[in-house]
Amino acid sequence: MSSSGKGQALVAELGGFGVTGSNHSPGDLGRLVDGARGRWGRVDVLLNSAGHGPKGDMPDITDDQWHAGMEIYLLNVIRPTRLVTPIMAAQGDGAITNILTFAAFEPDPAFPTSSIFQILGYAATGFGWSSATCGRTGRSC
Repeated sequence: MSSSGKGQALVAELGGFGVTGSNHSPGDLGRLVDGARGRWGRVDVLLNSAGHGPKGDMPDITDDQWHAGMEIYLLNVIRPTRLVTPIMAAQGDGAITNILTFAAFEPDPAFPTSSIFQILGYAATGFGWSSATCGRTGRSC
């Protein structure tokens, strides 16, 4: 998915499938998942990749900027994971990978929201695994 349309054009050239949209939009994510499943009959892999959230000195970041960081680093993992885990559970397999930040091992002061939300992103990865496992085993979680 690409907001500019360039990604959709590239994958069309390569014989793939893409959507022009935003990972902030549940509707766009739904079109992507439904389109991929419609084309191939299943969803085997989900790759969540974050952009860049608000920058600046931590004391200067406003509440609105922290909420924007949550959109970029946390909800971009939860929304598509919530869409694909029932599909993967019904298939009996699937893989979810999250690329949450370039500063995975050491926080970067220039991107404090990235450093904080990467922790929550890892928790969201557990949410996806837990959801898929529960669906596959028939347990109610």
